[in-house]
Amino acid sequence: DKSMTVDEMEAYLVPDDVLAKPWAKSLPIVSASDTMSHCFTAAYGRVIHRATGALLLTDLDHPSVEDHPDSIDRDDILTKLGGGGLRKFTPRELLQIFGISNMQGRDDDGYVFPDKISLEHRYKLIGNSVNVEVVSRVVEKLLSESSSDTISSLHE
Repeated sequence: DKSMTVDEMEAYLVPDDVLAKPWAKSLPIVSASDTMSHCFTAAYGRVIHRATGALLLTDLDHPSVEDHPDSIDRDDILTKLGGGGLRKFTPRELLQIFGISNMQGRDDDGYVFPDKISLEHRYKLIGNSVNVEVVSRVVEKLLSESSSDTISSLHE
């Protein structure tokens, strides 16, 4: 999220004590160039776990990354990515991933959380949602198949 200052971004960094845990080597890591990710759950803001959502590699020029985050030596993830190498996605970034931001051709963010909603609650709300684009295409497909079946039955 390029609109944030370095100080604001610090709230999203994965702490080194988390990366020091034995299970940290199984955390899902993606980069800005990836086109797929793990799902994001409502627990994303509360817990860092392999099943709550992917973490973003903050620096593609990081010395431990050759071509892709999968190339990182996971046996010593703290040494490789500690000190700010990984962060959680911001709510704004997740809204973009879920297709909620910039809806209806607007030039602004499209959706802004009220100030009184905490960061943890924002993650919970996003994690309990579905991707707008995916749902639109599924419904479109179902409706087109349904109308095709109806037309076919009329010709019989």
